[in-house]
Amino acid sequence: MFHDVVQSLNPAVDIGQIEGAFVQGMGWLTAEELIWDKKGNLASNSAANYKIPTAHDLPKQWSVKLFDRKNEEQTIYNSKAVGEPPFMLAASVWCAINNAVASLGGYKKNPDLTMPATPEAVLKAVMRMQGQEWEVASKAEAETVESLTPADDDCGIDDDRVKPQQVPHGKDVNPPESEGQLFDEQPEAIENPNVSTARGPAHSE
Repeated sequence: MFHDVVQSLNPAVDIGQIEGAFVQGMGWLTAEELIWDKKGNLASNSAANYKIPTAHDLPKQWSVKLFDRKNEEQTIYNSKAVGEPPFMLAASVWCAINNAVASLGGYKKNPDLTMPATPEAVLKAVMRMQGQEWEVASKAEAETVESLTPADDDCGIDDDRVKPQQVPHGKDVNPPESEGQLFDEQPEAIENPNVSTARGPAHSE
């Protein structure tokens, strides 16, 4: 990876930022799939059924280098922000997978590969590239479906995907005395605010 940070203030921090953003973007494009049920509720709503990249997903061969040069624009110490921009470097991962699938057809056709390129999405793209239709080889057993679907769930199974196991979450509790009301720990401060410690305007202001 070769990233333009102009004149880096701290190469170690910048390289760490680039590595972290790249892994985050890699997960966004290959693993982080959002799934909704037929009622429109987000089914992949927790760490139990929403996959994010971990330290074990790092590339085995990985080298990050900085393109060190002075910024032509007037910036602080001729540096350049290294926040969100490295996130988009992970597009190379999706492009590599897309090219690998395209190689099955001699690069004559662009694969029907979605984002994120999950294992299921890659398999679908491979099968379509080979002229096969995506079909489930075997239907899920009724007992398996029932074990993964809550008894009070009436939305059913979405297509060929068994709905992820629902994980119980804490519910917001609104005590009767506070429901629909706004409270402040210091209500008198609203009518008589203490401005004795407020900062006055600077000379430049």
